[in-house]
Order: sequence, then C-alpha cells, then structure tokens
Amino acid sequence: MANRIPLVIDTDNQNKISELPTGDNLDLSNSQIIGVSSLSTGSLVINSVPFSGSYNDLTNKPTIATDVASLTDVTNKIPTILTQLNISDGSVSQVLTTDGGGNFTFSTLAQSGGDTIVVQGGDITGIQIAGDDSVPLTVAGNNTLKFEGAGTITTSAAEVSGTTVLTITGSDNNTTYTVNLADGNTTDTKKLQLVSNTAVTDNITFKEGANITITRDADTLEIEAANTVNSYTISSETNGATQTTLRLSESGGAIDEVAFVGGTDIDVVRTDAGTITINNTFTETAQLLLQTVNSDGGSYTAQSAVDEFYIIGGTGITTSSSGSNVSVAFNGTNIPSIQFTSGVSITEFSSDATLAGNSNSAVPTEQAVKTYVDGEIAGVGGGGGGGGNAFGNIVVDTQSTVGADQATDNLTLVAGDNISITTDATADSVTFAFTPAGANTQLQWNNNGVLGASNNMTWNDGSNTLSVTNIVATTIEANTIQAPSSLVGTYTISSPTTITLDPTSEVQLDAPIKLQGKTVAQLASFVASAGSIVAVTDNSYKPAYYNGSVWKYVGDDSNV
Repeated sequence: MANRIPLVIDTDNQNKISELPTGDNLDLSNSQIIGVSSLSTGSLVINSVPFSGSYNDLTNKPTIATDVASLTDVTNKIPTILTQLNISDGSVSQVLTTDGGGNFTFSTLAQSGGDTIVVQGGDITGIQIAGDDSVPLTVAGNNTLKFEGAGTITTSAAEVSGTTVLTITGSDNNTTYTVNLADGNTTDTKKLQLVSNTAVTDNITFKEGANITITRDADTLEIEAANTVNSYTISSETNGATQTTLRLSESGGAIDEVAFVGGTDIDVVRTDAGTITINNTFTETAQLLLQTVNSDGGSYTAQSAVDEFYIIGGTGITTSSSGSNVSVAFNGTNIPSIQFTSGVSITEFSSDATLAGNSNSAVPTEQAVKTYVDGEIAGVGGGGGGGGNAFGNIVVDTQSTVGADQATDNLTLVAGDNISITTDATADSVTFAFTPAGANTQLQWNNNGVLGASNNMTWNDGSNTLSVTNIVATTIEANTIQAPSSLVGTYTISSPTTITLDPTSEVQLDAPIKLQGKTVAQLASFVASAGSIVAVTDNSYKPAYYNGSVWKYVGDDSNV
C-alpha cells in the first residue's frame, strides 16, 4: 500500500485545504485512532516514556523461567510429552492436527500437491519435502533445510527475543491510489482525480459558478468569491466650466455629477470636498415705489408703497385670484359682438328657424338651419297624377323661377355648400342634411357665402367655454382673465398703444413687478409720460421716475 499524507485546513494560508506540512503535528486531542492494522513510526512515546520496541523497555515485566527446572509450580509444569496434555498418541508417520475448535488428534496425511513437511518418528531424524512437480526429498537431521524465495516470494530470517523467525513474504497485489488536482477540460473547471496504480482515473469536476473563481497551484485548490460590488463616493467638486458640482464617483472610474448654478442674487461656493455653501446675495433697499397703471380709459398712479390696485371684470369677463396669480377669463355671455380680422361683425347666434330676420350679423344654429330646410322641403307640393306636371313652378325669392316644361319633367335638387341631399326610393323621400364646416365643437361663420370653421374658435358646451385664438373687440368685460393652465414661459399682454388699467380704487398685485430696464445713457434721451418709472440697470437697478422733464431716482429724488 502507498503512503498517504492527510489533508488539513491550513489556518496559516487563508484556510486552504492542503497536505499536512512536514514537521507539523496532527493534533488528535480527545480523539482516537481505531481499526488500525499496523502502525509504522520512527519513534513511539507511551505515557511520555520513549519506547524502542525492546522488551527491556517494558515495566512490570514477569519473571520468565529459563528452563523447566526453574519453574516454581511443580504441579503444573510444562508437559514434556503430548500424552500429558490428554492427547492420545498416534502411530508412526502421523502428524498432529486440529479441528479448529481446540481438539487435537494424530492423523495420516496423504500427499496431494503443494509442499509438505513431514516429521517422522518420535525423534526428528529427517525432514521430507515434496513439491507438486518433484519427488519427495528427505533432509537428514544433520543437514540444513534452506527456504529460498522465487518470483514474487522473498524470505528473511531474524532473531526475535532469542527465537529465529523465518518470514516468507509474497508481492503486494493490492491496488493503491493517489489523489491529485488537475486543470479541467474548460478554463472554468478544475478536476480532483483518484488515480490507481494501474492508471485507472476517476474525476470529480469543480466548475465556477456565478461570481466564483477557482484556481489551482500544484495540489492546492483555491475557491474565491468574485467581488462584484462597486463602491461609490460623493463629494463637492468644480467642473471644467468652473461650476460647483455634487459628484458621484464610482470605484471603476465612472462619475456623474449635478451642477449648482446660482441664479439672481444667489451665490454657490464650494468650501471643501464635503461642503457646498449657497448664499443669498440679495440686498433689499427700503423705498417708496410709485407705479402708474394705464388703460384705454385712463390711468392710475399709486399713492403709497402699500397702495392697492384692483382688476375688475367687465361684461363677459370674470376675474379671480389664487395665491400670487390673478386670472381674467372670458365667460361667454353679454358680448355685444365678435369681430374677426375680416368679414362682418357677429352680434348673435340665432335660433330663429324661419330666418325671418335676414340679418348679415347673426349666425343661425345648426338646429335652426335644419328646421328651416325641413320646413321648406315639406312646403313643396308634390304629385304626378292626372297627366299634369309633377310641379308647376319653383319660386325662390330674388332668383329666377324654375317651371315644369312637361308632365315628366325632372326637378334636380343640387346640394349647396354645407348641405347634403340623400334619396330613399322605397320611402319616396328626399333628405336634406346640414353639414357643418370644420371639426366638432368649431363655431360656424359666413365665409364668403359659405359656412366656415376653424380650430382657432371652438365652443365647449360642457364647460360653457368659448376658445378663440385672437379677439378684436371694442370692449371685453370679464370677471377673470387668466392664461391657460398649460401655458409655460411668459404670459404676454401686448398693445400697439398704451395699456391703461382703470379700477375704481386701486390695482392689487400678488407678485413683484419687474420694471423696464434702462441704462443712465439711455435715459438721457428716453422720454416717457410723466410719472413713468424704470429700473436703472447700471446702478444696481435703482428705480427712477420721469417728472415730465428729467429722470429722478425714487430713493433720494436726485437726478439720474
């Protein structure tokens, strides 16, 4: 059998599985070694006392008699003949045999192959040896019998405790095994091999799983978990545009950052890698702010810094406020007329189904038009009997009369703009349908003699809301005028002339007013209405007013 070295957990080398290093001890404290057939060691210590294997090293040894006469038990002395052991004597050439159960008898052995040693006679006068392929040989008592090994058999003789011991040893035909490590068939595998002395190999394959690496160094296998977790740090930095940034840095080198840019009166400062300071640089100056609000019907100038300005809706206009927002809305009622960029002025949406007004400033509703057309069709007399004309004359005011030329004459109905005509031969009916212009919710108007529509003017019946892109009107009254909720950016109310707000008492604003900015040089040639106010951009945006001849600072009334 081959020698083996045990595998242990090497605590001095990252707890790897390794062979027991030479010179280290195998600690079996509180443990046992059992089932050992043989133990081979260079030295043996029993109870802390070295033992060389000599009988002389033993303690509490018994006294061994050197001959029979020195035995103290004269009654139970060692027998000198077999009959003293109650074994019946046999005949010449018989040998002593046992049945394996403790019973001895003399038996005659017959030669049946193999080597046989025969002791003849009561005294040893010779030894007879016979083999399978040889005749028996008798070795006389004064001759030497030699045991010599052959093939895989070896012999040796040694004296042990005064007795010569002949050892006959055959070859070891047992299978031996070795354990070793090897690379696998792929780069992510390693093999644990059990190899016999006849070169028969059995493998156990170790394969790398997710985030696991396996490496081999000779007969050492190392299994490690791959580190897939990136680390991050956050810090205050300055980017290439000299902006202060909050930077997220990844251990692999990637970065992401958010820049902090100061707005009006805001200063952003990077103090260090862990600090960003945001300062408010606005300095408020106590002052009396005068403001004139102009409208088409007049103007109003605030009398003090706490003066109020009211926005009141006129006819068809509603106003409302929410927080800092003032909304002016068109409520769609009590509007004298609607005037578009071209065409006539519309003063009403008429529901008169007779169209008796014959007005060029009224737009009939869809129901009024349908009712009128249905009535006109129903009023046309019909019938084809008696051989007379199916119709006499079709008379349309201010139009030429259409008369029947014969009894089978045909009257052709031609659909005009926004009118469709369908017939039903089974029901003998002709249907005139009004086809509005444009898409659903778009208002209709007279567009060069035909109905027109546009997505720039729509009516929402559910919310009673008229939506118009551009309105040209002499007067608009509303409780609230406000920008659409979807509007982004700046809401602009523009006019080619002066805009005048003319409230009964005051104008109220829920947010700061941004004055028009002018430089000192610009104000030198800029003329405005007396009481106008601007912000001087190259002097800290200080407010200045025009007194009709020169511009003066509001704070100290000095000239600009």
